[in-house]
Amino acid sequence: MEMKMICTVKRRGVDTFGVVTTADNTDHATFVKNVPGVGKPFYIFATLPDGNPSAVTTWADAIVVNSDASVNQQAIDAMLANPPWDVLIY
Repeated sequence: MEMKMICTVKRRGVDTFGVVTTADNTDHATFVKNVPGVGKPFYIFATLPDGNPSAVTTWADAIVVNSDASVNQQAIDAMLANPPWDVLIY
């Protein structure tokens, strides 16, 4: 399933806020180990109701990427079941 991931991405060597749209066949639990990377926070949503946000209110409730894909998948499943819409800033 295509998803929207909110995270920081490297652009010209600088961590920058980004919205990444993943392809339908993406293994998200493994993908996040590369973007944003192990130890980095991210939010993931099946859809974004109002287009792409410009920021988030906090990274405190975000998933932190683990080196274990099964741990990432459990966290992704939990977030998709209860999306934290209130952290998005438009």
